[in-house]
Amino acid sequence: MSRPFFALAASALLLGSQALSAQVAPTRTITTLTLDEAVQIAAQNNPTFLRTANLTRSADAQVRSAMGALLPTSGASFSANYQQGGSNVVQGTEIKGPDTYSTAYNFSLNYFLNMGTLAAPSAAKANRAATLANVDGARATLRGQVLQAYLNAVQSRVLAAVQDTLVQTAQAQVDLAQAKFAAGGATILDVRNAQVAVGLAKVGALNGANAAKRDVLRLGAVLGVALSPDVQLSTEFPVEVPKLDPDSLILLAKRKNPTIVALRSTEQATGRALSIAHLQYTPSLSLSSGYGRQALDHASFPFAFSKRPYGVSMFVSVPVFNGFLREQNTALARVTHDNAYLDLRERELQLTNDITDAFGALTTAREAMELQVVNSTTARQVLEFAEERYRLGAGSFLDIATARTQFAQAELSRAAALFDFHRAFATLETAVGERLR
Repeated sequence: MSRPFFALAASALLLGSQALSAQVAPTRTITTLTLDEAVQIAAQNNPTFLRTANLTRSADAQVRSAMGALLPTSGASFSANYQQGGSNVVQGTEIKGPDTYSTAYNFSLNYFLNMGTLAAPSAAKANRAATLANVDGARATLRGQVLQAYLNAVQSRVLAAVQDTLVQTAQAQVDLAQAKFAAGGATILDVRNAQVAVGLAKVGALNGANAAKRDVLRLGAVLGVALSPDVQLSTEFPVEVPKLDPDSLILLAKRKNPTIVALRSTEQATGRALSIAHLQYTPSLSLSSGYGRQALDHASFPFAFSKRPYGVSMFVSVPVFNGFLREQNTALARVTHDNAYLDLRERELQLTNDITDAFGALTTAREAMELQVVNSTTARQVLEFAEERYRLGAGSFLDIATARTQFAQAELSRAAALFDFHRAFATLETAVGERLR
């Protein structure tokens, strides 16, 4: 083989390997993740949301189809036929026929119109608007799911950090007990009790670290991607919230809540469908025309076409009776519209209760968080006081153990109350359907 062939083959192999490597290249590893980035990734990868978003393509196709129904339809055809010659005997006489060839082509143009066809584009656009509103609702629901999963992951890491702090606190008490034992001011029982406390704190720290990794994996499942357990969650959630009024939030939610908007769009779309159902009682107009030629030859394949007669036809049909099918379709359309209206009313009533309940939960969570902060500060002071008394010989190690248990519970409760507050605020935002800070 020639050298140019080898050069061409080598180039093709190199390009193929580059293409293959591009296909199997791993996706970019996510090392830092903010809440907004998480929501964006979920919108691009969450299978449940993508299935809902795919409905927009069907809605767009329905709009195009409804618009296309206002245009005439056309078609073209071509045919060819061959009939072998033969002989027939008629009253004792043999009659022979030649081979027959025939070809023909035809172009047709048809048009159909009624009031339902004229109203179909507006109904299709209303259905598309309802579909887009449902997609927005699904996106808002997805954001709420991502926010809750993100908060869970951040909380688990905060709790794990608190558990690590408790290990350090328990280890400091071991050092204190050992120092007192060396000086003859404590017993070996105090040292062993302190060491047991360290072991229990380490078990809690291990469980906390495992829970933090598990919640990151669950966050990745909501996003639809694989996340490293060590990914940095960089969004900070402020404790301060703007001044909120329940009545104003309810009014805002009736305008902005994606579920309400979707139900309102659905009610409007079903109203259009009901109007079209009523148009089944109107007459229809159809027009048709065509142009074509045909050729027939007994000796060779024919292409000497002769013109066929040209004609135009028009039909007007008026519906009279079709076995109550129109009445059935109209009744179904009316029931669908009425149910859509009732769904909207029910959700608006439920929305008022949801926002009122979420606002009350937020207020309670904020007060509980402030109380837990005070409790944690007080428990730390009690622990430091018990350690100082033990160091001076005025207290027992049992006082330290009791104070340490109270401090651990207060610290964990403080962290839990903080994220209960953030979750309550997220729930209120989801109910309103609008970011509030």
